[in-house]
Amino acid sequence: MRLRSTTWLALVALLCLQASTLLPGAEEKRLTVSGTGRIEVRPDVMEVFATVTGSGELTSDALKKFRANRRRGVEAVTKLKVDGLEVKGNGVAVISNAAVQQFQQRFGNMQQGSATHTTFSETLTFTVPGINHLADDRVQDLATKILDAAKDAGLTLGQPNDQNPYFNYNSYRPQIVFFRLAHAEETRQKALDLAASDARSKAEQMAKRLKLGIGKAVLVRDASNRQFNAGRQVVVAGNADASTAELSPTLHNITVEAVLSVEYEILN
Repeated sequence: MRLRSTTWLALVALLCLQASTLLPGAEEKRLTVSGTGRIEVRPDVMEVFATVTGSGELTSDALKKFRANRRRGVEAVTKLKVDGLEVKGNGVAVISNAAVQQFQQRFGNMQQGSATHTTFSETLTFTVPGINHLADDRVQDLATKILDAAKDAGLTLGQPNDQNPYFNYNSYRPQIVFFRLAHAEETRQKALDLAASDARSKAEQMAKRLKLGIGKAVLVRDASNRQFNAGRQVVVAGNADASTAELSPTLHNITVEAVLSVEYEILN
C-alpha cells in the first residue's frame, strides 16, 4: 500500500515538473514601462443649484407652499429663455422641524424656526449646455441672471452641505455653481490612447539603448489615480465612477489623465 502511494506521488511530481517547463513565458523576459496621456478640455455644461422649501404646521399646508414656491422659482428662471436650459430636481425630502431642533440642542446650535412645522425640501439644478462655445464673460452673465432670478423668486441659492462634493468643514466654501464635462467618455478614451502610445514609445527607446528587440504588449495595468495638481482638476481616464470627478467649482480647463503600466515581451 505504501509502495503504491509513493509511486503515485512520484508520478504527480513528475507531471508537475513537466508542466512547469512547458508553461509559456515561464522564462520569458519582459520590459515594463509607464505611459501617460493628458488632454485638457473646457467644461461644456454649467450647473446652478438652488433649494426650494415649504413649511407649515399642517403637512398638507407645507406641501401646498412647497409646490407653489417650486413652480414660482422654475417659472422665474425659465422666463430668462436661456438656450438649452434644463431644470432637474434631486427628489423631495420631508423634514420634521422638531427632530432637527432636538438634534441642534444637543450641540448648542439652536436655530430659529417652529418646532411644530413640517418642511418639504428639494434641490433644483439649472443646467446650461454648450458653455464651451461661450466666452467666460458670457458664462458669468448667464450664471448671474439665473442666480438673481432664483433668489428673487424665493429660492435658497446652493444645495445642502451633505450633497456638495466640494464642501469642506475645515474651509467653508459652499459652491452654488459648477462646471463639468457632459460627455467625458470620448475624452477618456483619447487619453488612454495617448497613454498606450506613450508607453510603446518609451519601451522602444529603452530597448534601443539596451540593444534589444520589443515584441507585443503582454500585460496592461491601469495605474491612474485621481488627484488635484496646483488647484487644477484632474479627471482620471480609467476611473469607472467619475460622477463627481468631472465637476469643477471654477471655470477653467479640466485635465483628463490616463496612466498605463505596460509589459512588453523582449525578443532575442
